Amino acid sequence: MNGQTALQELRERFEKDLAFRVKLLDVTADSLIIYNFDGETIYINNAGCRMLGYSREELFKLHLTDLVASGYRDFARQQIEILKTKGFAEFEITQKRRDGSEFITEIRSSIIEVDDEKLIMGFAHDITERKKMENELRESEERFRNFALLSPVGIFLTDANGHYQYVNKRWCEISGLSPLEASGEGWLKGLAPDDRERIRAAWNQFIQTDGKWIAEFRFRDQSAKVTWVHSIVTPLHDEQGKVTGFLGTNADITESKIADEKSRKAQDELQTIFDSSPAMIFYKDKNNIMVRVNKAYAEALELTPDKINGRPTAEFFPVNAEKYWHDDLQVINTGIPMLNIIEPMETKYGLRTVRTDKIPYRDEKGNVIGVIGFVLDITERKQAEEKLQRSQKQLIEVTSGIPGLVYEFRITKDEVMDLPFVSGNTRDLFKIDSDDLKKDFRLIWNMVVPEDIGSLRQSILDATRKKECWTHEFRIKMPDGTIKTLLGQSRIINCQDDGTTIFAGTLFDITEHKQIEEKLKASCAQQQKILEGMINALAVTTENRDPYTAGHQRRVADLAYHIGREMGLPEEQVQGLKLAGLIHDIGKISIPLEILNKPGQLSEAEFTLIKGHSQVGYEILKNIEFAWPIAQIVLQHHERINGSGYPAKISDRDILLESKIISVADVIEAMASDRPYRPALGIDIALSEVNQKKGQLYDRQVVDVCNKLFREKGYKFA
Repeated sequence: MNGQTALQELRERFEKDLAFRVKLLDVTADSLIIYNFDGETIYINNAGCRMLGYSREELFKLHLTDLVASGYRDFARQQIEILKTKGFAEFEITQKRRDGSEFITEIRSSIIEVDDEKLIMGFAHDITERKKMENELRESEERFRNFALLSPVGIFLTDANGHYQYVNKRWCEISGLSPLEASGEGWLKGLAPDDRERIRAAWNQFIQTDGKWIAEFRFRDQSAKVTWVHSIVTPLHDEQGKVTGFLGTNADITESKIADEKSRKAQDELQTIFDSSPAMIFYKDKNNIMVRVNKAYAEALELTPDKINGRPTAEFFPVNAEKYWHDDLQVINTGIPMLNIIEPMETKYGLRTVRTDKIPYRDEKGNVIGVIGFVLDITERKQAEEKLQRSQKQLIEVTSGIPGLVYEFRITKDEVMDLPFVSGNTRDLFKIDSDDLKKDFRLIWNMVVPEDIGSLRQSILDATRKKECWTHEFRIKMPDGTIKTLLGQSRIINCQDDGTTIFAGTLFDITEHKQIEEKLKASCAQQQKILEGMINALAVTTENRDPYTAGHQRRVADLAYHIGREMGLPEEQVQGLKLAGLIHDIGKISIPLEILNKPGQLSEAEFTLIKGHSQVGYEILKNIEFAWPIAQIVLQHHERINGSGYPAKISDRDILLESKIISVADVIEAMASDRPYRPALGIDIALSEVNQKKGQLYDRQVVDVCNKLFREKGYKFA
């Protein structure tokens, strides 16, 4: 009898003799396999077939080592040898299914006898998911250990009674206590005396609850150094929901407390600027409460700001409050500014006409929480406009729709000019009788200021040649020395055969209108100065946090300004560039000083935090109505030509020119100045850096102009 025949008979005898027990084994969830010492399968239950993906007939043709992963075949043979000597083996092994997928099983094997023949019986349980969970648990524990070791905040664990059992290294650095000194209730001894009893009472009360604990207090070490901390503690629970301990963090907020004090002082300075504005400014919340007004606003109501702040609008404007609130709600609900609202305002001077701009006021998350209004008294201007309109209406009625001084003007082909007809009110305009003007047109011509004669003459000749209507502004000097601005308008009514062209038109005095325009320009200039002052205050606020970079923004702004001028940019664009430079690093106000001033190399997490400052700066500035794209310039000033910058990794054509300029100026100033982690490298090394990487990181033209400023024009940082 050959080996295969004997093996088949053994299988049939096994199934026949153990038929009842085989049926029981076929309903078990775990895999059962019986094989001989040569690794040949005698029996496998249904669960085993499902687990491996083979039929029982297919498995009878396979060797035991065919069912394990390739790297575990020798290990499987070793386990058979162990069974031969010990009679029992328990182990974990990676098996392979028919489809090639692998899974981990826990196997318990023992030797059995069937008709005096020794066989191996093994139970296999799939533990793939369990192993996966165990690995995830180990990884989670390792992550916690790494986090606790590297965490920038102090971490501590307590038992259910609130007694400290673990503190990380950072906790010890913040508190000035060792882990042994902190254990139990020892940490309370490290608190500043003024805080100790307050925190002890609050802590003992907290551990009796199942909520979150948030507190601020001070540690004081043996050298009397005081450290402010912000502590957050949450309870830990077992599976039944019982509190088993507490997990807490202590963040060092000392610099934040110092910064808060500086911020308060900066707020006072901003309030001074706020109150210095000639425009009336107010801030209302979503409940129509006057949260804050400036001095000009309060003075218009003959009150002080503290008498207005916190009060409903209707108390001060009983007649127009409803109309004001209607506009406020539109701005709050839509988030869209309303500009140039012409409306009445009740003041100590009586009812005045004002122009109001209303913009949404947003919190740090971008939610609209109120409205800011800028109010200008335009009563005089409005009256002047209305007066001009009435005057024009009267002139229209008198001259059949033609305003101003009515005249007929004639010019020959030889460019000889005269006035065949002029209305009778010339004395009001020129202090000259109309009859005299008809006789000698040069009387008007001689009154034109010298700077305007050329353009006036050329405009008349152009209109004549092109057969077009004529419109032109020019100035005349009156006998008493005053200057008037006149607007002339006319159209051709006749072109004669001899080349003479006749115009009919009006001429009127627009001096008052021009003066109003100049006042408006002056008002805009004043508002611009206020804006620049506020930007300077923001720059100072940012730099006061970081003594190592004090003056950095101003020097970057100055260099960027000179680069822009040397490149021939318009003056208005250069001014916007300078303002952006003054606050390009405003986003660093969100970065802890210990990272900004760190003398050593930054960790990846710290550098990631640093890189976020341009995005933070954008969020601070994006809702402020500048005349230039200040927020976008600040956002892009760390982008690079090849797209390797941050935060958006945009490249050449997508980067604003102003951002390219500030990028170069920023690198030059940073390398040429002392930093917390190194002394100044000097301007030569700084220029070498941008020269080597122009066209790759930095704009070629900007780098070339920067070189010219330092090498040829002697530019130096102030």
